[in-house]
Amino acid sequence: MIRFFSRFKNDNNSNVEANLYKKYPWLTEFADKLSRQKKKSLQDRLAELEKISNYIKTKHWKDVENKFFHRMTEFGYPENGVKIEINLLKELFSMETIKNIFQNPSNSFSNSYDSECLSVNRRLSDNYEYVISPKGLILIVGSSNTILPVITASILSFLCGNVTVIQLPKLHQVAITELFSSLPFDDGTPIYFTNLDHQIEMQKLELDQLLNVVPWDVINIWGGREANEYYYQAVRKNSHRPNIINMEALTGILLIQEEYLNKNQDIVSGEVAKSISVLGQQLCSSPTEAYVICQGQSCVTTRHDEFYTMLVKRLEAIYDSKNSALNEFDLFKLDRVLNRATDNGSKVYKSKIYGNVISIISSENLSIFDDAPSDLDLNIHSRSNFLEFVHMNSEDLLINRLSDINNKITHAGIEKIQTIIVIGDDDFWEKAVYISKQISAYRVVSPNYVLKRHHFEPLDGYHLVDEFTYQIPILKGD
Repeated sequence: MIRFFSRFKNDNNSNVEANLYKKYPWLTEFADKLSRQKKKSLQDRLAELEKISNYIKTKHWKDVENKFFHRMTEFGYPENGVKIEINLLKELFSMETIKNIFQNPSNSFSNSYDSECLSVNRRLSDNYEYVISPKGLILIVGSSNTILPVITASILSFLCGNVTVIQLPKLHQVAITELFSSLPFDDGTPIYFTNLDHQIEMQKLELDQLLNVVPWDVINIWGGREANEYYYQAVRKNSHRPNIINMEALTGILLIQEEYLNKNQDIVSGEVAKSISVLGQQLCSSPTEAYVICQGQSCVTTRHDEFYTMLVKRLEAIYDSKNSALNEFDLFKLDRVLNRATDNGSKVYKSKIYGNVISIISSENLSIFDDAPSDLDLNIHSRSNFLEFVHMNSEDLLINRLSDINNKITHAGIEKIQTIIVIGDDDFWEKAVYISKQISAYRVVSPNYVLKRHHFEPLDGYHLVDEFTYQIPILKGD
């Protein structure tokens, strides 16, 4: 059974640090827990996870799933988004997925699923061996927009043999802690929860002390700039100097080959609609800018009227009002943005059923947001079912635009591009990969991978199984 240490009763005792060990028993237990974990094999933990995998196939899981669904939706999470994440969650707990992660040739656990790498030396040459050891005490901080990263990181930390502490945002605290408590972990499994809210003064004081005092080995932060800045500031006084793995606020862009689009309008409109609509366009991989790349000709946007009209209809067919990030103020701003687009010569396509809440803009070479006044920024966090397509034929101009995305007022708080979503032929894919290197993007994917991940993928440049462990080299002889 997993033990939970959530918000505890506030008191006026100023000696918060002294009370931490009373309120969080794992602070005195984790060294012993870690020692026990290091004596266990990877196979022991895989067997524990297999129990969970089998449990998900039973009738009891349906009750857990329903309860999780209702907990998430009552906190405002979109229903369709919860359904998608539950399906991906079940996939995460499948032994096939875990097997693939631990057979990944690009991380240090390669081909470890059926062997033992946490207690048996691995030989690379006559005089060089190594063994893998857990890092120790891991803190994983969850984000508000999706549940999968924090759960994925927690399971991988557990499998690597660490003591894992999870800090969740308010939106997910109840749902995820209840989910973990429902799963058949062994008694004493070293996964704990803090669930403190740093926006509540007393809880912030307690969280500050946990970050300052506890000898964390790794802190894995999933969140935006505000969350990262808070944790960096709070941890800087920690004399243990934990390694911080920050998964920053990122975004996605869409690249479409015009020649391919002209021949496949129906297919492309369906793929684009899905990539825009998944989880309310609020993922780090969600497209917030789109570019149609022309080859050796002027980009005439009027020839794509049929495609954009078709795209709006596709979005109408899958529209979910609960999946929208727009409030009344955003809708007013959106209306002004669309008027500006028309005045500047761009074409606007909007829903005849839902109005402006589904809006597509087609522009030539420049975006309508270039040099737009600050009151028309329409930040990407306030967008749903909205995308501007800029038609251009200059690769250098495109690279410059994408490299500068974090300086745009519309992308305030975004660090860089995570995902390039590609629609085109093989030659166009090669061009997209070249562009990804130039702008240091993390992923180049088809629209099917806006939400899901391949089991070989690093997460924003990190293989977490490598970050949660370290190698001990063993050198014998000369």
